[in-house]
Amino acid sequence: WQIHTISGGGLPTPRYYLIDLVQKNVAWSNLFYATSTSNDFNASVTVTPGGAGLVTWSSTDTNTMPQVRFAAQDVFGPFITVFHGSPAYTSPTFYAPTGAVVARWGDYSAITIDPSDTSKAWGTNQTVNSQTVWGSRIFKIGIP
Repeated sequence: WQIHTISGGGLPTPRYYLIDLVQKNVAWSNLFYATSTSNDFNASVTVTPGGAGLVTWSSTDTNTMPQVRFAAQDVFGPFITVFHGSPAYTSPTFYAPTGAVVARWGDYSAITIDPSDTSKAWGTNQTVNSQTVWGSRIFKIGIP
């Protein structure tokens, strides 16, 4: 598995890849984003023992408070070209630096299968606590 952010129509858009080590090629690749106008970045990916791919990322949009989002896709099921995920957390305020960078946001994220219950995963990502302060958010999700 590999994940990175590309420019999708001028907006940051995460793309993940399933790499086939036997064939030595990309088996498939998917984009994901909250909306067609959102900035989506700071993504992480993992996979369950059963084959569900899980991602978490940060998302900002002019019409929505900043969010930590997550999504799951069964890699052995139907191919989905784009998925939008669900919010794990919506920040209470917009991030609005004026001029200089007041506070960093988007430096880390992770998603990890719970070793004691592989039907659950733990995610973490940065969030906006106020217009000048970021924070951390840890969340637990059930895997479909």
